[in-house]
Amino acid sequence: MTMSTKQKHPAGSVDGSFELSRYDLLLLTIPIPLVSGLLAGVIAPGPAVEELGAGALLAILLIAYGLFIDAPV
Repeated sequence: MTMSTKQKHPAGSVDGSFELSRYDLLLLTIPIPLVSGLLAGVIAPGPAVEELGAGALLAILLIAYGLFIDAPV
């Protein structure tokens, strides 16, 4: 007697299904604060370095969360 088990394929697999994991979503969100800081630096009248630095700080927090708090096993 054989047992059939349904295996979960990774995103973009051969069977045509496409599923994003939470780590894929985390990687997609990292550029958002960087681009937001860059746009704020272009629009705001002050120095762009401060706004870009704030966006970089938020991106670093997302990276630290993904590495140390909710790390992939």
